[in-house]
Amino acid sequence: MNEPQPGTYIDQYTFSSNYLYPFYKRVIQAITGVRDNLPDCPKHAPTGTNCSYPNLGINDKRHLFFVEPTSVRNLLDFTPQHSIPFSSYTNIVYAPHVYTHVFTIDSILHLNQSLYPPSFDYAYETALNESVGLQSAVLVTEFGCGADADERLLVPTIDSQDKAMISATIWPWKNNCFQEGCETSWSLYDSGTLNSTVANQNGPERPNRVRILSRVYPRGVIGQLKQYFYNTTTSSFIMIVNCINSTSLLLNNETIVYIPRRLNNSVINVTGEATLKKIIKNPDQSRLIIINPTCNGQYHVFVANNTNAIDELYKKTVINNNSTNVKSNNRHKTIQSMKKVYELFQLLHAAAVKTGETFVATSSNFVNKFTALQNAVEINIKHIIPLLNEFLFQVNKIKVPLTSTKLSLVAKRLNSNNINNQILKDLIPLKFHNLEILPAGQIFIGLATHQTTGIGIHLFSHLIPTIERENIDLQDLYISIGKIIRYIYDQRILDAVNNIQQDSIQHLNLILSPYAFEPSVPNKEIG
Repeated sequence: MNEPQPGTYIDQYTFSSNYLYPFYKRVIQAITGVRDNLPDCPKHAPTGTNCSYPNLGINDKRHLFFVEPTSVRNLLDFTPQHSIPFSSYTNIVYAPHVYTHVFTIDSILHLNQSLYPPSFDYAYETALNESVGLQSAVLVTEFGCGADADERLLVPTIDSQDKAMISATIWPWKNNCFQEGCETSWSLYDSGTLNSTVANQNGPERPNRVRILSRVYPRGVIGQLKQYFYNTTTSSFIMIVNCINSTSLLLNNETIVYIPRRLNNSVINVTGEATLKKIIKNPDQSRLIIINPTCNGQYHVFVANNTNAIDELYKKTVINNNSTNVKSNNRHKTIQSMKKVYELFQLLHAAAVKTGETFVATSSNFVNKFTALQNAVEINIKHIIPLLNEFLFQVNKIKVPLTSTKLSLVAKRLNSNNINNQILKDLIPLKFHNLEILPAGQIFIGLATHQTTGIGIHLFSHLIPTIERENIDLQDLYISIGKIIRYIYDQRILDAVNNIQQDSIQHLNLILSPYAFEPSVPNKEIG
């Protein structure tokens, strides 16, 4: 069922539990003959809740059933439903649509996109979680936007598909648009030309859409797929797989990666516990990479324009694979945001229902039905505007972490002037004890906090403080000061080595004195 509508039913959780998924369950029972451990319903009352819909005699257990959540998901990027299994049939695919910043509530109400949804990743993360709850597979069966928004909307949503490792189908493949504005229509193809009153079926492919949508991707993987990502800008691809059970391998166990024909000059490299078996060229000039894993550990697949790009990918993914990723975990704020936006939806939905009721009650008083509808909207809009303004006020009060911020570092290069050092001893991020120089850097959020950096350098930034403003709130953001300083330290060492003849050993010691490392306190993860 395409984008099932809740009608006047305002409580979406109850609508999904009591109407939508029971309907899907009955369809599956009728076609497959699966009974879900229930007796058959009588034919005169086939839709009971404690019995199975009568078997139609088809007994088809070979096919997948695609079940789509309520269309409200298009507005919210999550489905207000209780995601629990609804059928004992196993070949079920959860099939939501994703239109982030296209049909989501921020776009409908012309809100600032930074308010909601929280990210392009969000729709795919929630879809994955909902499918896990339903114990089903997941395929996003619609996504897309106008051709004038490719870089702003299409590229980020496809990148999010790769991050979540969820496949999707774009809407639409072709169109038959022959009027002003068709140049920004949604399809992969331009419209065909009009020939008298009949249109040619195929227009040309849109080159930018081909660049974005014609991608390298895994078709079949032996092992646990940990990550894959195609970079639209560089036309490069990485894939990381774990496979640690070689005893279950068969002779024909192969990992298959697809490369589109437009990338027929790309370089391929396989590293780790796998070997490149062969490359198959298809009739359309696309290629299939056939890989044999040993399943003695992790293996990697790289595709890029040249060997230098392959080397860069290798460094970023394999050498740095053990490093900690800086990632924002805004779970609490996301849940609060979900609650707020669902409240807003219920508000708007209730207003729409009242508008419809007003239209039905008053339309007979108007000759023009459009005028009757305008009247119904005007009657009800005065009630919704104050509530909408209150919602926006509450949303804007939420403290959201910055996506990026500037860091200011303060270090003191020591010199032999002991008097100068004594004057600045309470300010510089170094302490002196028995002729030993100790790091004493602190983190500042305006004033100094109790958190040390673990080195002889102060750090200032617009970080989020704890309630008492004496430390950093690390609930939603992980910051490694040590990594930042390491880059600076490496550069300082390189400068010192290049000038080693001009600098005495004593002077080098003074230059490097701020870079003595020790554990940061009270939170050691900072350093």
